[in-house]
Amino acid sequence: MADYEYRIDTSTEDMNNVETLLGIAPAGVRFRYHPVIQQSGIGVSGGSGFPQCEWVFDYLSWASLGVMLAFFGGDESVNLYINTRRPDDTYQVYSAIMHRPSVPGEATQIIGGWRDVTFRFTHLEVV
Repeated sequence: MADYEYRIDTSTEDMNNVETLLGIAPAGVRFRYHPVIQQSGIGVSGGSGFPQCEWVFDYLSWASLGVMLAFFGGDESVNLYINTRRPDDTYQVYSAIMHRPSVPGEATQIIGGWRDVTFRFTHLEVV
């Protein structure tokens, strides 16, 4: 598979292309190299913590949302692997913790699915 594809799976071998799996790729990605920014007493800023990102989908059908939720089993979070875009427009494979979205809390139910669904990935480590 090409390096520029969004991918996800429980192993790094034969990772699933997100657009093939769901019929749609994320409409947007929010990525932070350092989730915590601290400022020292002399005014110098620095970051700490593992990178994290969010995949934002404008719309997910019931079936597509079900595919993503299947990764969780009955848990609130799951360890898996993703290939995602970074702020410099390059792609990287990471091990990550994916958190169950707060559906319907953060999303809006519409006919046939959900609008504005966000999947959050934390503790990203380069594979």
